[in-house]
Amino acid sequence: MVATAKLDPAEIERLTKSVDDMKYLPIDDVVTLLQQGGSCLEHLGVSRHDAAVVGITPDAVRQLLLALLRVPAQIEELTADPLPEPIAKDEARKYAIARVEAAGIAQKLGKAAEKREATYEIYRELVAASTDPVLTRQILLSAETPSMPLQLERGETLPEVKPLPRALPSSKVHDVLLRVRNVDEESSVALVRLVGPINPSAIALEGLMESVLPMTFNTTNRSVVRRLLAAQLIDQPVKFRVQITRALRHSDGRLTRLSYKGLTMTSAQRTVVSSEAQQLCLELETSTD
Repeated sequence: MVATAKLDPAEIERLTKSVDDMKYLPIDDVVTLLQQGGSCLEHLGVSRHDAAVVGITPDAVRQLLLALLRVPAQIEELTADPLPEPIAKDEARKYAIARVEAAGIAQKLGKAAEKREATYEIYRELVAASTDPVLTRQILLSAETPSMPLQLERGETLPEVKPLPRALPSSKVHDVLLRVRNVDEESSVALVRLVGPINPSAIALEGLMESVLPMTFNTTNRSVVRRLLAAQLIDQPVKFRVQITRALRHSDGRLTRLSYKGLTMTSAQRTVVSSEAQQLCLELETSTD
């Protein structure tokens, strides 16, 4: 689809004139301006016989999302109906504290990452120890690009929050129950369903139950490949030992993955493997395909 018309500079100036003196523009007002601009475009001499819609490029969408800020609620321009002053000041104070703590956590994790010592457990522990863990986590995870220090009206400057790694490894290996769905030797990845943890209190496993996850393995070790194929063959939950890497943001969920460290089958499962293998051999011997 090729763009056929754009707003001219004079029209853009007219639409944005009322917001020139504002420090921050509420997102609802941004949507209203986009709708007004869209309405203007719809009447820019496009033939009524031509099908056309008002759109925006993906790059422009990314720039809008990158420009989003969470700012103290007491700033006048943020709302036509500001919060009562005591509440607004309290919210601003909470944000300022969380921002300072988030900046400190990001700095600590950054230094640990340089030494290859940053782990998912350290990240969770640092956030949990903050004054407002929910708000601190929101600030940390919203900093996907380097943020500038935030200057408040009263002259106070809040520190920048450096972006966190997109994913962090667990500090330990974990024993889990997995059901193997597929083993791909070419990509060295098996798809597995996490049926349950052996240690229910493991922080790195929170929220992953019943998830289908990729598990990397060493294809040069034929013993490992055979074990995985055997686990797939019996289609039962099998005890695995794995390393876990957890994505920090939902949008990076594909980075959450397991790494194979070993598996242990029960005697009953080994019997099933043997039985299935014998049956497969018989079927191959009698196959006419």
